[in-house]
Amino acid sequence: EEGIPSLVRRQAGFDVPVGAWLAGPLRPWAEDVFSTARRVNDGVLDQQRVAAIWREHLTGRCDRGNELWAILMFQAWRAAQNGAPTLVAPAIIAGAA
Repeated sequence: EEGIPSLVRRQAGFDVPVGAWLAGPLRPWAEDVFSTARRVNDGVLDQQRVAAIWREHLTGRCDRGNELWAILMFQAWRAAQNGAPTLVAPAIIAGAA
């Protein structure tokens, strides 16, 4: 079937703007999670490395949103497992006040 265009198209996805959210509306929440993790530093994560990644992201040197999101979800999960108050991110809805 050479020369015949394919009628089947790959499904195209989209990126979630996690990096922009973490530098914008989720920044206070992320900073709270990171500061809580520093206070409870049990050696599971290298908190100095996490802080360096966070600074790098905030300065715009590199979009570390996906890495940071994984760290934040891990920290929130650990807090929940240890009976700490749930670290819930605020809702982000386009157009919401």
